[in-house]
Amino acid sequence: MPGTPADDKVLADIFTSVTSDDIYRKKPLLLSLLGGNSLLDTTPLMNLLEKVITPEVLARVAAAYDDNRRLWVGTTNLDYNQTWAWNMTLIARENRPGAIELYRKMLLASASMLVAFPPVEIEGHLLADGGVRSNVLVIGVAGVERPGTPLYGPGTVYVIHNEPRSKTPAAVENGVHGITQRSFVAMMSASVGSVLLRSYFGAKSHGYDFKLVDIADDIPVGDNPLAFDHDQMQAAFDAGNALGRQVDPWQKAPPNLGDYPEWGLKMMIDEKGKR
Repeated sequence: MPGTPADDKVLADIFTSVTSDDIYRKKPLLLSLLGGNSLLDTTPLMNLLEKVITPEVLARVAAAYDDNRRLWVGTTNLDYNQTWAWNMTLIARENRPGAIELYRKMLLASASMLVAFPPVEIEGHLLADGGVRSNVLVIGVAGVERPGTPLYGPGTVYVIHNEPRSKTPAAVENGVHGITQRSFVAMMSASVGSVLLRSYFGAKSHGYDFKLVDIADDIPVGDNPLAFDHDQMQAAFDAGNALGRQVDPWQKAPPNLGDYPEWGLKMMIDEKGKR
């Protein structure tokens, strides 16, 4: 079932109207330090998910399964130190008892930034934001042989990276909350180049095209993922809306953001050929 103007309005309202009060509330710092699992309480975010993820929404997601459309959500399993991806469309389609609660908890887990937000326990496992390990669900390449022709024919891997490529220097609040959020941003930003490169390599090695879009560096979106500042959220939304209206905003290869410049990749290939 395609999206509707009403869906567009819901997305716009959620993205541009929520405040930090709709997402979290601060815990007493002493409580967090004495055995707590986070600095913030995400009960408001779960309350928001309960309003937005309704039985009707779940039914629409389930219907997409028969159209061969899938929604995957990435989390980090802290017990296994692994990225676990969840087929949300299948969860909706099977509609087992408690499916809607599981669906909401999966979304909450995928947004649970460690230390700031508590991990979510699901079926005995502690799950957190997928960005702890990889902020993009990449296509892997297993085995020593190059993959063959795609089983279902040609395809395209689309990657939407929702942050600028570079960060503007800014003074950090010298406190637990400020240092925590900046550390998490630094961790995710440091890995994005390598993650995008792996996504590109995985797509091309499987015979798929690769297309990437991200937010321009001059868009004032800030670098505090916990701010939920209205002006910054509106700027990000407007930038994404403008990109969506372009005929072809997609880049065919990732930018050189990682630890593997072109000459380095060539050097590795050359060394491999000498064996």
